Amino acid sequence: MLTSPKIIGIPFQRFTIDYIGPINPPSNGNSYILVGTCATTKYVIEKSYKNADARSTVAYLIDIILRFGAIGEIHSDRGLHFANKLVKDLLKALNINNTYSIAYRPQSQGQREKFNGTLIDMISHFVQEQSKKWSLYLKYVLFAYNTAINDTTKNTPFYLLHGYNPKSIFDHNFISTETSPEILLELKKFKNILDELPKLLADRYLKIKNIMTQIRYR
Repeated sequence: MLTSPKIIGIPFQRFTIDYIGPINPPSNGNSYILVGTCATTKYVIEKSYKNADARSTVAYLIDIILRFGAIGEIHSDRGLHFANKLVKDLLKALNINNTYSIAYRPQSQGQREKFNGTLIDMISHFVQEQSKKWSLYLKYVLFAYNTAINDTTKNTPFYLLHGYNPKSIFDHNFISTETSPEILLELKKFKNILDELPKLLADRYLKIKNIMTQIRYR
């Protein structure tokens, strides 16, 4: 059940980014997914790329800024796809702070790693034998994730970012006898993800809690 938002800060004050990959086999020529998470709302934005490099990172960040406005701080690991002159020059020019996770301290990138594991689990579950088509599932999986209640905020990331929850296309009987088979297939694919996601997230959140408890008491 949704609760009244209790948010500290504003969206995109802190934005955590990380690459997932290489993913085999590639899909549409892409082997990497660049994932960004708004620390305030938990809203996740992804894009797939052929390479995990500085140019891909810069293109991604410019796209995010043009869509959502200025970012207060970018947080990442110290991989060369992030810790390089091109990215640093962009962030400096836009007056965006840049911080890195501390080596060998998984807690410092906890939110990032939690979501990456969740994303991989969800994609793997829905793609199954159609592994070459994983990039086609990203838009469905991300929308389903961003419109599901987050275990930490008790609200959906979509609501916390936009101020409303999107109207479900499945709230009414919209399918007519004239709907093309191609459209029906796409809608069925989307509905299957929306129906199955809550259980997948619940299972994943339980695993995350167990892992974080183990880390806390080491």
